[in-house]
Amino acid sequence: MAAFRGQLTRARDLARQFETEASATGGLKGAATLTWSSFAQFSAQVGQAAQARAEIRHALELNRNVNTVANAAITMVLLGDLPEARRMIDEAKRDLPPTSSDEIGRAFATLDALYRLRAGDKSAVDAVPPPRDERDIGERATLGLANLELGNAEAAAARFKEILDDKRPSVSTDVALAPLYYGRALAKLGRADEARAAYERFFTNWKNADADLPLLVSAKQEYSRLQKS
Repeated sequence: MAAFRGQLTRARDLARQFETEASATGGLKGAATLTWSSFAQFSAQVGQAAQARAEIRHALELNRNVNTVANAAITMVLLGDLPEARRMIDEAKRDLPPTSSDEIGRAFATLDALYRLRAGDKSAVDAVPPPRDERDIGERATLGLANLELGNAEAAAARFKEILDDKRPSVSTDVALAPLYYGRALAKLGRADEARAAYERFFTNWKNADADLPLLVSAKQEYSRLQKS
C-alpha cells in the first residue's frame, strides 16, 4: 500500500470502482472487504481516526465475517478504543470454526497480545508469536512496536533494523513506517546522529504526503527536538 496520502486517495478511488464492479458481477466481494480493512488499519496507523472508523465500518457492512471482525479489532486496538476492540475480539472468536489452522491461531495470539499491551499488561509482549521466518515482517514490526511502547528501545531497534535491512520489494505498511519507529528507538537509546538519519529516510519516503498527516506532524516535531540535542 502506498505510504502517501495523495496516492492513498487514488487507491481508495480504485477500491470503490473495484467494489462497484465486484457487486455488479456478484463476485470478489471478499477481496473488496479485505481492501477496505487494510485501508482502515493504515489510516489508524497514520492517525486518521475518523477515516479508519469509516473504512472498517464499510468493510463490516460489505461482509461481516470472522476475518473482517478480527481486522476491525486490530483497527480498534490501533486507535486505542479498547472496549470496542474487546467486543470485536470476542465476536470473532465466537465465529471461529471448531478446528482452526495454525495461522489463525497465531493471528489471534498476536491480536490478544496487542490488546493486553494497550491495556497496560507489560507481560503480554512475551505472548506475541515469534516471526515464522525471515520474511515475516508483520511479527517483527509487532514485536518492535511492543518493545518500543514498553521502553525496551534496544530490542525495538533490533527488530526495525531487521525490517530495514531486508531489501526485498514489499508493499507492507510496516516497511513504510519502519524508518520512523527505528528512529524513535535510536533516539531513546541516545544515538542522536543515527536517529536523525532514520527520520530523514522516513521523510524522504514520505515527501509527497500531505503536511497535516498526523503521523508526519508528530515525526517532524520529534525530529526538530533531535536537531537541538
